[in-house]
Amino acid sequence: MAVLANDTIYVAGGLDGAGRSVPDVFTLDPATGEVAAVGTMPQAFHDAAGAVIGGRLFVFGGGSGESSDAVQRFDLATGRATVVGHLPKALSDLSSTTVGQTVYLIGGYDGIKPQAAIYSTTDGVRFRTVARLPKGLRYTSVASVGKSIVVAGGVSAAGPVSDVDLFDTVSGHVSVLGRLPIAVGHAGAFTLSGRVFLAGGRDAKGKVVRQVVAIDPVGRTITAQPSLPAGVSDAAAVTDGSTAWLIGGWRGTALTQVLTANPPRA
Repeated sequence: MAVLANDTIYVAGGLDGAGRSVPDVFTLDPATGEVAAVGTMPQAFHDAAGAVIGGRLFVFGGGSGESSDAVQRFDLATGRATVVGHLPKALSDLSSTTVGQTVYLIGGYDGIKPQAAIYSTTDGVRFRTVARLPKGLRYTSVASVGKSIVVAGGVSAAGPVSDVDLFDTVSGHVSVLGRLPIAVGHAGAFTLSGRVFLAGGRDAKGKVVRQVVAIDPVGRTITAQPSLPAGVSDAAAVTDGSTAWLIGGWRGTALTQVLTANPPRA
């Protein structure tokens, strides 16, 4: 997982080249590409969600051998890390995005089946159920535009889906926005110029794809975009509003690449 804070990208956890969960926290300078190790989390993890709250990096769930309910916190100023709380239930494969001062945790896997709950938190340790997806999803891709959250693709109990839903954080209503060209999970999602871009992922056969689509939540349109140079899944995605970064990921093996994206020209 990755987040952007203080003009610096923080990358935490994940699976290494040997398929092992790691606890490491790195910084990536988006201006120079310089990477530096800055600390470790108390517990190794992958498939977690994350957010920055009050100058601290929070990691929600994930796990190593099984889903975890741990909430881990990393102080960006001091490098101190600790377990500070617990999710309402153990979850891995969940997704997160921030609207204003509120972090939303969406979907996930509890060790038995994909989940439909959407939780909100403003402090990283107290959680409230605010909505439910039409079906349980893990490895779904989410990004916010204004006060709405786009939830695209993901893996249901029956496999990858093409559904695109829109969650209104003000009303709590979840509506159907449309469908992707193909069913896909494990994709990266980021917001640029008021549109959510979905990049890469894995299709129903488990194949890593190059697909990129743009989702306009206002115009309620879904349009194909130029494909990625090569397929990638499970990449961490961050954006500053004018540039997006797809970090790492998987294509038969763990990747060290960092891809950048800018809004398409009108």
